Amino acid sequence: MYLTDKIGEDYQIWKPGDVILITAPTGTGKSYFVQRELLKWLITERKGKILYLVNRKILKKQFKEELNDVLYSIRGELFEKGFNVINLEKYIIYETYQHIEMLICENRWREIYELVGMCFIVVCDECHYFYADSSFNPKTELSYNCIRQLFDKKIQIYMSATMDVMKERIKRDCLENNIMPHIEPRNGIYGLTRMKGENNIIEKYDIEKQYDYVKTHLINDISELALKTKDSVKDNNQNNWLIFIDSIDKGRKLKNELIDKGIHKDDIVIIDANYKRDEEAEENVYEIVNNKLMKRKIIISTSVMDNGISIYDEKLKSIVIMADMKETFIQMLGRKREKLKEENIDIYLLKRDKKYFEDRLRNVEEILNKYTEFEPYFDYGRKMLLYFHKYTKNEVESFVIEKYPGFSHMDVGVTYLGYEESYSFKADTMKYQTSQLLDKIMTNQDLYKKIRCFAYAYNNIFYANTFSIEQLMNQVAFYKRVIDDIALDEYAFYKEQCKWLGKTKSIEDIQDDTLVIRELKLKELCEILDRLKGKEMDVDTNRRIKNEEYRELLKELIEERKSYDKEIEGVDMAPLIKSTTNITIVQFNRYMEILVLPFEMVERLENKKKYLQILKK
Repeated sequence: MYLTDKIGEDYQIWKPGDVILITAPTGTGKSYFVQRELLKWLITERKGKILYLVNRKILKKQFKEELNDVLYSIRGELFEKGFNVINLEKYIIYETYQHIEMLICENRWREIYELVGMCFIVVCDECHYFYADSSFNPKTELSYNCIRQLFDKKIQIYMSATMDVMKERIKRDCLENNIMPHIEPRNGIYGLTRMKGENNIIEKYDIEKQYDYVKTHLINDISELALKTKDSVKDNNQNNWLIFIDSIDKGRKLKNELIDKGIHKDDIVIIDANYKRDEEAEENVYEIVNNKLMKRKIIISTSVMDNGISIYDEKLKSIVIMADMKETFIQMLGRKREKLKEENIDIYLLKRDKKYFEDRLRNVEEILNKYTEFEPYFDYGRKMLLYFHKYTKNEVESFVIEKYPGFSHMDVGVTYLGYEESYSFKADTMKYQTSQLLDKIMTNQDLYKKIRCFAYAYNNIFYANTFSIEQLMNQVAFYKRVIDDIALDEYAFYKEQCKWLGKTKSIEDIQDDTLVIRELKLKELCEILDRLKGKEMDVDTNRRIKNEEYRELLKELIEERKSYDKEIEGVDMAPLIKSTTNITIVQFNRYMEILVLPFEMVERLENKKKYLQILKK
């Protein structure tokens, strides 16, 4: 079902102050509804403009490029109603949340209030941004609070494919009379006294996504991914790959492995947040934004492309996702839009072990512990005064020193008499303690990096982003649960990811999901053994050839088989684990039997000297 069908003509009775919450997966027409139905109604009713906010510059650019197509689609209907529209940019403003945050930080309030005055509706597309991006952009709360407060009398529409956390947060904020900081331009504090009723919150437009077209595959590491990608791209020009990596270093490593395996470097491009500095990356982004097609066979991307943009390229049949949180996972999968009902997508997921999540948990807990350590310095508004406002000569004002451990709120008069200043003793002590605290944060790089994950500076004050704190707490709880689950079932996380797609996996299903990579490994092993067959080997040569040619590959295949076949749990793995341990005839032939491969090792005696040979049965 499409969103336009779900909403029908309800939008015509939405009123200022209403908050519309829409959970709709990619491909269900969220932007179509806004750009055509809602925009057309707004123009004919002369209501004002739509402020359409998105979370990525790439998405903003893509939407702006679509306006000519939108105008072509609706111009005839508008003309019939007496509106000869030439330029739709007069009626809809596309902007990013980050732009709003920048305006606030630069105190460009006139521009913000101009937006408020012009617009009748504010659309927050991909609104999971406030929560999902808060760990690396802790200013997300700035744009969220601005929209919640200054656009309170407008129609607010919040849309995303991953609305679980945001929906509860928005409803809670709407129904609570809470203090929301840093929007009022004079002193940075604004008490939100307006409280909406439940009838102002409309959340009946949820659409459930079906992932029947997705086939999941499990891979163990980057090397397996490189093996499959190489095999797919070299043998089939109709299969492109979109690979989302969780670090740029992994992306570079994967690119080098693909080149080593024979993929031409011109078939691969890496796209990260600095793509505009790379001519090749920028060209590929331009092709996606403007034509929704892939310029290269393999795109390796960080999260810069995880939201909003659409790729309709029929050649894109394989997607790799390394994200470990549901919101990011679903968004990445949504970059590929289905054009045909019979179109299928292969999605490759990386197997994660207990150590991976233990490392992730330790990192998140370290950040959360820093928040706990500094929490006494934050007051109820999640703010911490770092240094004093500078007053002009001869100015007489009073202000409140914010609460710190050991101090209470107090009014301190500050009087400028010529060039003289008078402070109370306690205020001087407070200033000294504050300077110490700031110095501690700014001179310790590791501490600063951790604090930046949940706090940001605005108007000489550090603020803690409540989205960041909530995300850290949710991650800790999730990672702890997954660690416990993996202790009982090594495939627990893969099963969890499949649940996000509405798929339940048995051990038989997992065997099937690893079949593609297993067959490629078996094929590669057979090619190696074919090259070695008939070669006479003494003990030392046998050990050297094993280590150089096939030990790691054979080890991976046997270990994978052991993970789901209880009957071979006791097989001797010593020759495959230790490079110094030789492989005997009995051991080699047992491995071949387990993998059902047509090879055997035999012993031959020549001139009273024993030789080993690998033969094909």
